[in-house]
Amino acid sequence: MHTIEKFLHSVIWFSLGLVLHRIKYILLSLIVFQLGTTNVAIFYISIYLMTEFSSFANRLTSSSYNRFLRDKRFSFDKEHLNAVINSTLQLSLILGLINALMIFFLADPIANLIKNSSFSQTIKLMSLAVPFLVVTNQVIQILSLLTKYKEAVIFHNIIESLLVLSFAGIALTFFKPSIYTILSWQIAAIIISFIIALGLLYRSLPSFKLNLTLLAIPIRISSVIFLNSTFILLLNHIDIFIVGALFGSKQLGSYIGLLVAPHLIYAIATNVFGMFIHTADSFFADTKKVTVFSRKVIESILILASLLTLFLLLFPQETLQNILRLHIRIEPLTLKLLSLSFFIRIIAWMAGQILIVTKHSDKNMQINVFISLIAAPLFIFFIPKYGFFGASLSFLLISLCDVLLKTLFVYTKTSVSFISVKAIKILLIGLFFYIINGLVPVNFNFFVIYFPFLFIAVLFLLKGIELEDFILLKHKLNKKNNAE
Repeated sequence: MHTIEKFLHSVIWFSLGLVLHRIKYILLSLIVFQLGTTNVAIFYISIYLMTEFSSFANRLTSSSYNRFLRDKRFSFDKEHLNAVINSTLQLSLILGLINALMIFFLADPIANLIKNSSFSQTIKLMSLAVPFLVVTNQVIQILSLLTKYKEAVIFHNIIESLLVLSFAGIALTFFKPSIYTILSWQIAAIIISFIIALGLLYRSLPSFKLNLTLLAIPIRISSVIFLNSTFILLLNHIDIFIVGALFGSKQLGSYIGLLVAPHLIYAIATNVFGMFIHTADSFFADTKKVTVFSRKVIESILILASLLTLFLLLFPQETLQNILRLHIRIEPLTLKLLSLSFFIRIIAWMAGQILIVTKHSDKNMQINVFISLIAAPLFIFFIPKYGFFGASLSFLLISLCDVLLKTLFVYTKTSVSFISVKAIKILLIGLFFYIINGLVPVNFNFFVIYFPFLFIAVLFLLKGIELEDFILLKHKLNKKNNAE
């Protein structure tokens, strides 16, 4: 069994793997921008459908079998463990094939909706990858739940992400640059990743034997998880389809470009610190300890997210053009609202993770379903009237509802007060720099070079962050380990 020191040492590698795993397709969107905004729209929709339908299948499979993998009694019973893993892989393959067919038959209606026949061909192409992706994700989740195989998960996430990104580079460098070339190489990367995942499974569990006896353990899919997954599948990113239907594929590509930078803030901040939530779930049993730990996490998240968000709030156009190399015309207010929305979603994410850690995951899912239900009418009302600005305004309203509901549930149901005085200081310092720049505007290059140092320096001076916090945190973890 891992020691706490080894566990903490793996955090940085886990975070790197998780960040690469989650944002690889966002980074790919930046690469595809070289081919024009229409191709960005085609790429995004094709990848989105592939990943969302795969995630839908994985959620259903996990809700049926993960309870067995979490039960430590079964990890020592090789025969039962083999039965659970085989049933899990068989169900994931069946659902993967069903979802691949669903995507294939949805391709033409989606192409007609966005009025571009190219969408149909690429969506059908990416449907081929769905069964491989579903099974791969399920293998990695199996290894993740059997906690002693975390290194295999980290290794796979890093290798898979590098494969996907490098294959896109190969497609653009050595072949005729086209969206079909890039997507074809993405399928190749997914198949290689699938082979690597199976290899890791056999290497990590030498006693595992593939058995084709169909579903040796009965399926028990939670109705709550099924409903939650269905709502997420149907209503998540509904704004993308509304923009595509109203304004066409070229404008849809520009809209996706607007979403890239704010979504990067959310993805990086939440995934970098995702491992710490897992730590809270693994080692801490009472609300006081969860409170202490969650405060450290949210403070760290806010520091990183505030730095990134301020760049977009103060220099929206410059950040897109000079840092992300996205040359699209924008309304600064639209990007600012989107940036603020995703920043608020980070706090909502933290509240949701606390609900999960404190065994209130059903409440978190119910809120997600409710948010999905109110998102659809907001987008349908605001986007036709106000275009991209209407979408950003809808995002802001949705994010506010999300954070208010989840924070309210955390404080009333769990007694975990995760927003500390230091967290409020970090927010106020960020607001201070925003106001100062409005009064005394500075050059973008000066801001890029000096602002991060000034921000951190002010945090230290006002005790927004202290080195003693991290020393105390390590001491608590070591004390817990010695007690065990």
